Amino acid sequence: MHKKRRPEDHGFNIWRSYSDMMAGVLLLFVLIMCVTLFQAQKSYNDSLKERDEKIALQEKYTEELLEKQNALDKQAGTLKSQDEQIKSKDEQIKSQDKELTSLAGKLEEQQKTLEEQQKKLTEQEKKLEIDPIQHKEYLYHFFEGTYPYSFARGELYNYDPVTKDARSCGTTASLCGIEKGGFEGDLEQVKQGIQRVLMMHAACMSMEGFIMLSSGDEIGQVNDYDYKKNPDIAADSRDLHRSLFRWDNADKRKEAGTVQYEIWHGLKQMEEMRRQEDCFGETASISTWDTGNYAVFAIRRTVGNEELICLANFSEYGQNGEENEKI
Repeated sequence: MHKKRRPEDHGFNIWRSYSDMMAGVLLLFVLIMCVTLFQAQKSYNDSLKERDEKIALQEKYTEELLEKQNALDKQAGTLKSQDEQIKSKDEQIKSQDKELTSLAGKLEEQQKTLEEQQKKLTEQEKKLEIDPIQHKEYLYHFFEGTYPYSFARGELYNYDPVTKDARSCGTTASLCGIEKGGFEGDLEQVKQGIQRVLMMHAACMSMEGFIMLSSGDEIGQVNDYDYKKNPDIAADSRDLHRSLFRWDNADKRKEAGTVQYEIWHGLKQMEEMRRQEDCFGETASISTWDTGNYAVFAIRRTVGNEELICLANFSEYGQNGEENEKI
């Protein structure tokens, strides 16, 4: 039996297929649009990210450039300051060069003066028949106490057997004879030693400036040989007069007739005289004075119309000096 299709069924299928096809096309279009939009969004996001990275990188480079620029500016300021300092130092060097040139000229003049004075000294030595080396040997051997009839007691320092050069060590009291007189029990020697000590200080006090007292000089402290017992300083003879201050002897300055008393009060009298006399003031004119006697040293001090002559006899005998016409 033949079954006929219904016209409605045939027409329905065509439109249905077309509808399905259009729906598929629309879906495909939607899919394409979604993919396109997704890719566009992704591309946009990537561009934004790239832009942000570029901005951050640009900011970093800008910051680095600013830091470098600041460093360059600082270096430029430092270089400018250094340049100014170099210019200033150049000026100082030029000024110093001028001063050195001037000093070199003065030194040359002084050298010529010294050479002339040396020639005169040599001529005077020839006239006096004095050999400077032998004279120096005589002096340091005398104050060492090894020269015949020497009243001094001391030691040599830095003796050079080749050049015959040496220095003397010892306290003022020992070099002036107090130690020798005391050791030998000779009161007359001690008395002369005290006079030498006071005469030496008086001569110094008559000059310009302030006298310096070594520790112990004010009480007649003598040499201390105990330094030889200490191996650390035994080789340095300067420690002969670097002993500790003898406070037990210092108390004797209050006892009349003692060495300490005579020296202490003698120095006090000189100090008082310097304080009271106008001729010892800072405005005083000071010069040496020719006594006509090589054994007598004289200092002339004047202030206005006042005049003071300080005499020091460096010999062991009484001396007479020629009268100056102005006295």
